[in-house]
Amino acid sequence: MLTRAIEVAKAESAQQRAQIEDMLKQRDWLRVARFAAYCCQDRALALKLWQVPPCWLQGGADVIDDILESDGPDHRGLRRAAALVKRLEENGLSRYEPDRVGALEAMDHRGRA
Repeated sequence: MLTRAIEVAKAESAQQRAQIEDMLKQRDWLRVARFAAYCCQDRALALKLWQVPPCWLQGGADVIDDILESDGPDHRGLRRAAALVKRLEENGLSRYEPDRVGALEAMDHRGRA
């Protein structure tokens, strides 16, 4: 999934392609791949600067459930991100999915076929 995140991020623009390729020369592959997943999710979800993308959430199902069950304001969008992680993982996808909307729509379509 992270490999695909790099591919999708590089395909977004020539500038982003150059940035990712430069980062791959200077940094650890996993760090660059997580950055690429963030870039893709940020664009796909139209996140505000303060909102959390699904790929930033760490921990297993118990942590995700705790976030979903929490009370109070959710200015950073943790519950939204947790709900997306839960849905992705329930469908056999990764929280690093670069195109979560497309991936889930494809899963829904396959389920209906």
